[in-house]
Amino acid sequence: GGETRVAPGQGVEWLDGDRRIRVGRRAWVDADDVLEGLAATTATRVFVGAGEGADLRLLGALDLRDAVRPGAAEALATLKQRGLPPVILSGDAPGAVAEIAEALGIAHHAGCSPEGKVEHIEAERAKGRVVAFVGDGLNDGPALAAADLGIAVGSATDVARAAAAITLARAGVELLPPVFDLTALSRRLIRQNLAWAILYNALAVPSALAGWVHPAIAAVAMALSSITVVLNSLRADPGRFGRREP
Repeated sequence: GGETRVAPGQGVEWLDGDRRIRVGRRAWVDADDVLEGLAATTATRVFVGAGEGADLRLLGALDLRDAVRPGAAEALATLKQRGLPPVILSGDAPGAVAEIAEALGIAHHAGCSPEGKVEHIEAERAKGRVVAFVGDGLNDGPALAAADLGIAVGSATDVARAAAAITLARAGVELLPPVFDLTALSRRLIRQNLAWAILYNALAVPSALAGWVHPAIAAVAMALSSITVVLNSLRADPGRFGRREP
């Protein structure tokens, strides 16, 4: 039984009648209790508190670490070579974020609230830059919506999926270079299709109105024009940019 609530940027709370358990930031769980014997750590430390009603007692702490996914460093290096410098925006502890950023060789900002991530994005956009944001959590929803391109990955929350423009079936930044390749090709194809459509209408419609071509020929040309657009669009095949999911 009970009810689970998520406090964005703070943690998770479980309620069962008057009993309450919180897991999250220290100040949100309980800022007054003291835990003895906690060693310094570069991991992301979340605290656990429990109690009745509004009275909570600090019970302990959990140290969390993220492992670098295989292929992540190579994918991010590829993005940097293309002039797309990646940056980590994380709500985790500075030490933990710094370790991951150093392993990947990229810049980082730690301890970011959901609003803080949006502020970083808006600051980059104010410089005239186009910003893509990749995330999967509840805290990433505002940033995914604020970015020029929001990408939700893997088992993203419903909030992240709703805010993102693209949702990847698998998690992992190693998919980003193929995704950007596909989006760049899609944009080129859209421009080509528009150019063909404008050229066709500029030539064929006046010719048909002037009686220079038979209506049947104009109809066939229209069908061929549509087929050409479809065939050109089929070039945007995701299978060209990576392994298909079974």
